[in-house]
This record gives sequence, C-alpha cells and structure tokens, in this order.
Amino acid sequence: MRTRTFIITLLVLLFAFSAFSQPGMEPGPKNDRRVRERIQSMKIWKLTETLELTEEQSARFFPRFREFEKEIKGIEDKIHENIEALREVVKAGNDDKIDELIARHEKLTQSMHDKNKELINNSTDILSKNQQAKLVIFQHRFPKRMREIINEMKGGYGPRPPRGERGGKRGGF
Repeated sequence: MRTRTFIITLLVLLFAFSAFSQPGMEPGPKNDRRVRERIQSMKIWKLTETLELTEEQSARFFPRFREFEKEIKGIEDKIHENIEALREVVKAGNDDKIDELIARHEKLTQSMHDKNKELINNSTDILSKNQQAKLVIFQHRFPKRMREIINEMKGGYGPRPPRGERGGKRGGF
C-alpha cells in the first residue's frame, strides 16, 4: 500500500513540474494555472497519505478543505494587492496611507490565521486528534517543501539555510 502511494505521489510530482522542463513553456497565466492545478493535485495526494485518510474521511473532509482553500486564495489575493499598494505608496513617498495599508495587512493576516483555526475546529467530526495535528504540520511544511522542489526544478539553490546562517543583506523592494 505504501509503495503504491509513493509511486502515485512520485508520478504526480513528475507531472506537476514537467512544465518547468518543457521548452516553450514560458511563464504566463495559462501555464501558471496548469502548474497550480498540478500542485493542488499533488497536495491532495500528499495530504491523503499524510493524514492516512479512509475513503469515508476523504469524502467528508475534502469538500471542506476545497472551500477552505478557495477562501484562503481570496485572502492571499487581497494580501498581494495590499502589498503592491503599500509598495507604490512607499515608492511615491506618500506617508498618509501607510498606516491604513499596514492595518489592512494585519487584518488580512489575522483572517488567514482565523481560517486555519476554523479548518481545524470544523474537522473535529472527521479527523482524529492525531490527524488534526498532522494537518497543522502539513499546512506549515507543504508550501516550504513546494518552493524547494520548484527551485530545484528550475536549477535553483535548493533549501534555504536557517535564518541565522543566511548572511548577506536582503534585497529591497
């Protein structure tokens, strides 16, 4: 069973990142959408495996999870828009809107935390305590691992060193 799951996960990974190695696959909305869909598929497979979900649990959990993902995407889009607005205000030297944009950012970030908490609280009738803990860990680790894999596929530098070992200055805006 574990071998079959591993093979399926490996295949999904290969398909998910084949777009990066294909010639003529320039970045763009169409290709970005495809890559996001493949990553989402991989996320579902990996989450199913990590949580060791039964078929019944999967049938009940994933509709809630998809709704959660949709809401999170909406909040992430708003955060991105707000950050871009903040960048423009800083660039223009307009201090009048900074407090408002920072407050909005904090509110949106809090919304993200609240949605994550809501997902856990709303899954208590489906997931065991152990599975809930694994979900929290998965939600924390998955985005980081995906960035590492994407960097490796693009010929990047792989995993980043821990914060204290990075050295150098961070880029500006």
